[in-house]
Amino acid sequence: MAEPERLSFGPGGYRLTVLPGELDAEEFDTLVDDAISVSNQEPQRCAELLRKALAMFHGDPFQGIDLLMLTGEVQRYAERRLVALDELYAAELRSGRHAAVVGELTELANQHPLRERFHGLLMTALSRCGRQADALAAYRRAREISVVELGLEPGSELRAIEQRVLAGEDVPTDAQARHVTRSMVPAQLPAPPTSFVGRTDELGELDAMLSEALESVTVVAVVGAGGVGKTALARYWANGIRDQFPDGQLYLDLCGYGPDAPVRAEMALAGFLRAFGVEGSAIPQDVSERSALLRSALAGTRTLLVLDNAKTAEQVRPLLPATPGCLVLVTSRDPLASLVARDGANRILLSQFTWQEADSLLRNLLDAGRIDADPIGIDRLIARCARLPLALRIAAERIRFRPAAGVGELVDELEDPRDRLDLLETGDDPNSSVRTVLSWSYRQLPREAAELLRLWALHVGHDIDIEALAALTGRAHRDTRRSIELLQRAHLVDELSSGRFLLHDLLRAYAAELLSESDDAATRAEARRRLFDHYLSTSAQAMEWIAPEESELGTERYAAMAAGVRFSSYADARGWLDTERANLVQIAEHAPECGFTTYTFDLSATLWPFLDIGWHHDDAQRVHSRALDLARKIGDRVAEGIALRNLGLWQHRLNEYAKAAEHLEQALSVQQHLEEPKSLATTLNYLAGAYQTVGRFDEAITHFRHSTELYRELGSASLESKPLSNLGHLYRRLGRYAEAEHCLMRAMRLAEEADHLLSKAYTQTHLAFLRYDTAHYDEALNYARRMRDLIEGKGVRALDILGSYILGSIDRSRGNLQEAIANYQLALRAATPGYDTTITAMILNGLAEAHAANGDWDAAAENFEKALVTGSTGSGVGARYEQARAYSGSGDVCEALGQHSQARQYWRRAWKNFRDLQSPEAGRIAAKLPELEW
Repeated sequence: MAEPERLSFGPGGYRLTVLPGELDAEEFDTLVDDAISVSNQEPQRCAELLRKALAMFHGDPFQGIDLLMLTGEVQRYAERRLVALDELYAAELRSGRHAAVVGELTELANQHPLRERFHGLLMTALSRCGRQADALAAYRRAREISVVELGLEPGSELRAIEQRVLAGEDVPTDAQARHVTRSMVPAQLPAPPTSFVGRTDELGELDAMLSEALESVTVVAVVGAGGVGKTALARYWANGIRDQFPDGQLYLDLCGYGPDAPVRAEMALAGFLRAFGVEGSAIPQDVSERSALLRSALAGTRTLLVLDNAKTAEQVRPLLPATPGCLVLVTSRDPLASLVARDGANRILLSQFTWQEADSLLRNLLDAGRIDADPIGIDRLIARCARLPLALRIAAERIRFRPAAGVGELVDELEDPRDRLDLLETGDDPNSSVRTVLSWSYRQLPREAAELLRLWALHVGHDIDIEALAALTGRAHRDTRRSIELLQRAHLVDELSSGRFLLHDLLRAYAAELLSESDDAATRAEARRRLFDHYLSTSAQAMEWIAPEESELGTERYAAMAAGVRFSSYADARGWLDTERANLVQIAEHAPECGFTTYTFDLSATLWPFLDIGWHHDDAQRVHSRALDLARKIGDRVAEGIALRNLGLWQHRLNEYAKAAEHLEQALSVQQHLEEPKSLATTLNYLAGAYQTVGRFDEAITHFRHSTELYRELGSASLESKPLSNLGHLYRRLGRYAEAEHCLMRAMRLAEEADHLLSKAYTQTHLAFLRYDTAHYDEALNYARRMRDLIEGKGVRALDILGSYILGSIDRSRGNLQEAIANYQLALRAATPGYDTTITAMILNGLAEAHAANGDWDAAAENFEKALVTGSTGSGVGARYEQARAYSGSGDVCEALGQHSQARQYWRRAWKNFRDLQSPEAGRIAAKLPELEW
């Protein structure tokens, strides 16, 4: 060797120092990255670089090197090669070389029959060669493979190509076509404003900044006074450029200025992540982690973000992407100086309309005859409206609905300064405000519509439906709809979607002022009580579909309220709760400030099962913490016990088992001294679950039994089935199968007697696992399928995941290994990162065991290693069990590969964990290690 100093020997063996540029894997990565960076602008250059990179492959990566630690790298480079092939042929097609690559694509599709992208590229090439019949034949082959091998129809991209070929349309070949076929492309922009005029200079500035988004993250802040038209400009321009951001357009009103509290960064991040398809269970609790996850979701995309009505730069900063391709448009009344200084934002200051722009707007909104009849009156109107777009639009609407009056008559009404509401000062003219403009519309409203506008200010949430508005006024649904229509005609309310309405923040502030002037405290309190009763009563109605009998709302309290909305199905009830969740949380948080403390307790006691099932962790924490603080403040022990229990359940879902047990024990301590057997039984059930998680099995069994007895004494079959089913699940995990059988079969009879959907589904799941553990696979399959049929479309994520897992396990035990792998992978995709570390580790172990049974030792080792890493982040018994399982499987892999010493090390670790957990699996492992005693 010319440079012998580059070779050294250490504890791990020989080590060779490699200089930059000498490692072929590094060179391959560089070539692929360079190619992808020019794929859109220079497709031919992209293809050349990719062919050079792919020519470096000779067989499998790291061929001949049998090291377990390289398994991940082998998989990564194998997948990286397929990505390079994908990009290569996409570039060739963009270069117009479709005929030249048909043969190569045909061979590639045959080599990788389950990779739909290659079939799609082949269909595209054939179609662009004029071979539509061959393209359709290629689709049929791809579909047959997908249906036979996976039991699934082809994906949306392949189906879209087929439809284009059938329709005789050109099949796109650019990269953009791939992005728009993603399963989740948010398109949240509101419609552009009507009759938009002017702002030529500002639109020119925005257009000039658009090209910067290709090279770097571009942030544009449109700032100015309220009512000056910032939102209108943002919506108009954003809608005009939306096609240049094919990966999505996000929109959020940050409520920086208005009656609502500003949207907190963590809530904004959660909304955006959900828009990209991230499940609530996968969203981290920490703001910085949420921000990082959003940046990951935006990386490499062309996405437009419109952040409307921001209060401060700090509110915006966590929402900013970090990679080129994205554009962020922010509006605010604040100058956002730190966003400009620290984050490089481009600021556009928006002032009032010019005189010409104001005149153009009025000419768009009013008949030419009325304008020409009184040009002086039009000039006076522009002056009195201070050239503010909002004021001009409302004034024009008032004029249109007074056909007998001239423009001058309306302007005369503006002369009295006592009629003016200086809600939005322009800074240079104290007489420029919106108050009077709003009063013109308000004064012309019928009494019922005017009252509705005033009472609307009592709503503490965001948008609202007609049923809630009817409750607010105490009038019939029909009369309320008529009033809403009058407010819409006067442009005093916006309809966001069918049946849901929003009061603009300025109008809401104006309505609040009117309310304080026109309605006494008793009237306001009674209207607010009707509204809160509506939300609470309807919540209770919905929860009877979601979790029958679990609401802890007092019978007398419930009977005193109006009926609320009635539901005809689980789906209707769940849909209402999902839609109104934000409003319900707002009421729970703010009702005490309005003098209605009990609604916070009532909503906490009513909504807890829904917040738990839906994994709405943020909302659960807000509602239950508020309820606990208030309960302790006023000394309500019943409410305190329920709130403590609900917080314990919330912390259990976050894997914070010690804190969960602490809160649940406090709840038990409170409730043992109260005459509330239902609440006590519920707390005992969840405390038993917490004890089970941390390995306190005897105490868990005691509490499950006590909970069951209390529910039985109450005569509730549906509730009795829950702790009984949980007890059966615990017995199964302890290997006490006869006792598990007895508990679960009784729980099943009770759940079916009560026709309780979730109780039936969870018990069927536990029975499926029991039958699987005892090798009764046909019965296990029957229970698993019944459970999946029962919960289909119900949004119960945990059961969806467990269903795929148990089906995979049954398939594995029956030797149907490809089906098993597919089911495990389906479960793993549903259990997105952060969902539940124990469940994720369990799925990874199942997937590894299936690969091992298939003789794919590399894939088995990789997934056992992932299970170990994932399980190590958990703290409960379940996580330790899955770690032991992963150790056991890793030992089996090493034994199969002839690595006997390493196998025994893994088995010893598995045996120790299983022994500590009192698991019968310890005996099976001990049989492999004769020196151990079990």
